[in-house]
Amino acid sequence: KGLLSKIKIFDKLGNDKKRQHTVEKDLQFIDILGKKIVNKEVKIYWSNKVEQEVDKILLDNNIDQFVHIHPVSRWMFKCWEDERMAKVVDYFQQEKKLKVIITGAPVKNELDRVDNILALCKTGPINLSGKLTLKHLACLSSKAKLFFGVDTAPMHMAAATNTPVVALFGASYPAIWGSWDNSSNEQLFQDKDGIQTNGLHHMVSNMDHEIFYENEVKKSRGMTAIGIIEVLNTIKGKL
Repeated sequence: KGLLSKIKIFDKLGNDKKRQHTVEKDLQFIDILGKKIVNKEVKIYWSNKVEQEVDKILLDNNIDQFVHIHPVSRWMFKCWEDERMAKVVDYFQQEKKLKVIITGAPVKNELDRVDNILALCKTGPINLSGKLTLKHLACLSSKAKLFFGVDTAPMHMAAATNTPVVALFGASYPAIWGSWDNSSNEQLFQDKDGIQTNGLHHMVSNMDHEIFYENEVKKSRGMTAIGIIEVLNTIKGKL
């Protein structure tokens, strides 16, 4: 509303769409420059040293095939119910005989949330929460048979390594933030309830974004509405 608001600082503006995926939004500058987009593949890189360190972690824990689960988010209302997350961990390890590696950020509320999930598990997953850098996390995801989690940066990183993702969306918009599929170079997830597919990736979504508090914990109606049965059915189909 001041002087700066009256000054035109750009000579060209991007064509923002209301439900445009963030990858395509970030590529608008290519069109503005008058260039052609030939590939929309998202990639992430790490050093040989990081690769060797992750391989050693897997070797030390005698892990071959595994599932990477990142159950927590910086925004706690994006998290799923802890007991349901624990049931998924047990499903992978008991029914599918796949080891589970759990990760989380080195932040107290995330570490506490992971500890609570672990306490509810009947099986013993490997917990690397707070022990990995982002590059180590991405490298770990690249070696996983599947990534399972909620809408987080690690979910996008796993997709960037072309590891199949099963994600839960009940507090954000799939059309904007769904896991990007590098093989199709387009977004097929929609802002709707149910099970969806985009190339390698699957999603269980609920669009009730009402925020409420339960025992002083901030939650999303959509996340609490996602049931364990539909999630396990999605995982079964993927595996």
